[in-house]
Amino acid sequence: MTNPLKVRVPNRSALRRAVAAMALIVAASTGGCVNISAMISKMVLGDPQIDASFKQQTGVTLDDKHPVLVFCTAPASVADDHSSIAYDLQKQISNRMELHKIKVIESSRIWRAVDDKGGRTDPQSLATMFPEAEYLIMINLGGFDCVEPNSPNLLRGYAGGIMRGYAVRASDSGRFASQIFEKEFQVEHPSHPVPRDSISQNTFEKQFLDHLSDELGRVLYDFRTSELF
Repeated sequence: MTNPLKVRVPNRSALRRAVAAMALIVAASTGGCVNISAMISKMVLGDPQIDASFKQQTGVTLDDKHPVLVFCTAPASVADDHSSIAYDLQKQISNRMELHKIKVIESSRIWRAVDDKGGRTDPQSLATMFPEAEYLIMINLGGFDCVEPNSPNLLRGYAGGIMRGYAVRASDSGRFASQIFEKEFQVEHPSHPVPRDSISQNTFEKQFLDHLSDELGRVLYDFRTSELF
């Protein structure tokens, strides 16, 4: 006997797309409920890995076998107000890369060597100073601020700049750094400014630096979708 009430069951891929769409709707309609969408997506779709932009563009996977030198710079317009921002950003990104099993040259050692060489920070000089480095990651932080423009009582982080990657190879005439990667970045966080009287500016700047380091770190190493939330 046939059942007059036929229920059409969607296939798995359609169901996954529907649930993912529902998760996006939840995230868009409830600003404080992004974690709900993350949990829904993870339950249905799992926690897939996303390839690093560096890997996608170059075909190179940074790992624990090929030492990487990370160096950050900032112009005087940024360093005057945030004197340690270049070193702090470099250190935090390096720490995250190490957690993702990438061999990184120690930041303090790099800065000491740069000081000893009169502040020379071009890729060729760094490649010569550190003969063990096989890749260079150069981050030029062109802008950094944590105060909302024209609203001194509101805080919101902004950073912009460019990241370049170089492969270092040896030849009979020396070591050479050739550019293999380039990516501009602009990061604003959070999506809405916060009142200055709700958090100290120092605490806010540390939180924004953490967020910026996560954003730039994920350019260099693979990550899980759950790390976005």
